[in-house]
Amino acid sequence: MSINNTQLILKQKPGSDFPQNANIFEIKKLEVPELKDGQFLIKVYFLSIDPIMRVWMTGAPTYLPTLKPGQVMHSYGIGEVVKTKNDSWRVGDKCITNSGIQDYCVMDEQRQMFCFKIPHKTPLDKLAFYLPLLNNWFVAYQGIVVDGKTKKGETVVVSSAAGATGIVCIQLAKLAGARVVAIAGGEKKCKFLKEQLGADETIDYKDTTQTFFQKLKKACPKGVDVYFDNVGDEMLDDVLKIMNLHGRISLCGATSNYSDHKNRKGISNYQVAISRRIFIKGVLASEIGPIADKVVPEMLQHVNSGAMKSIEVYFNGVESVPQAMQYCFLGQNVGKVMIKLQAGSNINSSTCTVPKL
Repeated sequence: MSINNTQLILKQKPGSDFPQNANIFEIKKLEVPELKDGQFLIKVYFLSIDPIMRVWMTGAPTYLPTLKPGQVMHSYGIGEVVKTKNDSWRVGDKCITNSGIQDYCVMDEQRQMFCFKIPHKTPLDKLAFYLPLLNNWFVAYQGIVVDGKTKKGETVVVSSAAGATGIVCIQLAKLAGARVVAIAGGEKKCKFLKEQLGADETIDYKDTTQTFFQKLKKACPKGVDVYFDNVGDEMLDDVLKIMNLHGRISLCGATSNYSDHKNRKGISNYQVAISRRIFIKGVLASEIGPIADKVVPEMLQHVNSGAMKSIEVYFNGVESVPQAMQYCFLGQNVGKVMIKLQAGSNINSSTCTVPKL
C-alpha cells in the first residue's frame, strides 16, 4: 500500500526581509518511494525549530550540508520505524534524526549518520520530550557541566537565556550552586527567567538606558567564571573583558550573524584569553554520546523531581513551519519550539511530559 508524504521544500534562499516574509518555501506532496537495501522508513511525529535553521538556508558551513533550493528543509525530528530493509533497525524502533520537515523520511546512508535510538519502551505520548533532551539539554550539559565545570559560588552568564538551550543552562548552573546572570531580550522574558527559573540577575539587551557592557559589569561585580555563548560577536567581546582567571567559555551559537554571516565582526578582545588562560570550546549535543547513558537518567530525574522544568511550544503540521520560524527567529519564544506532525495526530502533545525512570 502506498504512503503519502508531505514535505516542506526550500524554494529560494531567504532575503533580508526573512523571517517577516517567510514565503520562501513550498509544500510538496508525493508518494514515499520503495526502500532500497540498507534503508528504513520513519514516521515522523515531532520536529524541532531552531535558530541554526537560518544558517542552513543562507550558506554558512555547519555540521549539516548547506541547503539548496528544491531540497527538503533540514530539521531534527522524533519518529518511529514503520518499514525497514536494514538489519539494525526494526519496525517499532524510535529515534531522533535529521528527518527534514516531512511526515515520512527514508533513512538513507547519509541520514543514518545523524540517527540515534530512543529507549524502545518509551510510549508514543512520552516521545516529545526526547527532542529537546537529546538536543538542547545535551548541549547545555556539555557546556555547563562537562566543559564549563561549573562550581558552587561561581558566576555563570548565559546569553539567549530564554531559548530552548538557555533555559536548561540556567537550571543546570543553579543546581551546581552557581550565581546565574541571564541575558534575554525584553522585560517579560527577564522577569520569567528570574521568577520562574531562578536566575539571580537578568540583563535585557534591548534596554538602551545603559550600554550592554555597563549592565554586564553591574550584574557581574566579581567577574565571570563561565560563559555559555549563543550570540557571538560584540556580546562575546564584552564578556571576554570581565572573564576571570581560568574562566571557561562554551560556544554554542552565533545568532548575531545568522542572517548575514558574510559580514560578521568577530571579536577583538581575544588576547584576554591568553593573559587569563581562558578555556574556549565549541559544543555540540553529539559530544555527549560517550556518557549519554549517565546523562539521560540524570536529566529525567531532575525534571521528574521538579528540580528542572521543560518548556515547549507546539505548532501543528508541516504547513505551520513558516509561522513557527517567525515565532522563534523574531525572539518571541521562551523554551523549545516544536512542530507536531499529522503523522502523530493521535498523540496528545499536552501529555508529552517527561517519561518516568
